[in-house]
Amino acid sequence: MRTSQILDNILIYPNPSSSLVQINLIDFNENKENVNISKQIIEIKVFDNFGNLKLLKKLPSNTTSTQIDVSNFVSGIYQIEINNGYKKVIKKLIKK
Repeated sequence: MRTSQILDNILIYPNPSSSLVQINLIDFNENKENVNISKQIIEIKVFDNFGNLKLLKKLPSNTTSTQIDVSNFVSGIYQIEINNGYKKVIKKLIKK
């Protein structure tokens, strides 16, 4: 599995956010090494600063965008982990 913070142009906006966050996954689904991911899922996990899982969302592998609701989260810095079983990307999210 490949881990990257800047290799993939996943867009997370608005960031900082107080409610809904849009996640653009178009580049994440690009399969440059021809690995069969068609039957896999994309998992989006959001962790707080203490490593506690705050949200888990599972999506079909062909998903190009989704939203997550952070309105019930406490203000602070969170990590968004996006994983399709082949590659994993970690991004920072600021909840205001």
